[in-house]
Amino acid sequence: MGTPELYSGAPRPGSDGAGGSGCAPGAGQLPDGVWFGYVSAKGGSSVDFDLACLYTGDVAIARGAEDGVEVDIDYYIRNNNPALRTVPVATAATVYEIEAPTIDFLTVAFADWPVDPTGYTPCPTDWCGVWLFVNGGEVTEILEQYFP
Repeated sequence: MGTPELYSGAPRPGSDGAGGSGCAPGAGQLPDGVWFGYVSAKGGSSVDFDLACLYTGDVAIARGAEDGVEVDIDYYIRNNNPALRTVPVATAATVYEIEAPTIDFLTVAFADWPVDPTGYTPCPTDWCGVWLFVNGGEVTEILEQYFP
């Protein structure tokens, strides 16, 4: 992934305007790509992940309007499907954890994450917003999402 960014996840081809690889990968295993959602639980070599759609800018306003929501900030999250996926995590996976109060990133091995479970983004919880970078069928990087 390179250098972590506070506002990651630019839409990729086929994402229908959602950040990253979108939010409609179909049923089953999460395919390779960059996926936004929530990590509700962490196992020794997996995470329980609730896939969601993160929209920004004009697309956020349009998608919010479709759902009857007035968007008055620069992003909108649509999470219409409560299904959890257990996603395998690579042994050498890296996590970019938001460090409060500096709002910068700590680079942490997956086994050691979270360093501060009650920090800026309490993880894992139902509101632990992250980007999963899936390569070869397993998570190789996790980036906690900053929300102002």
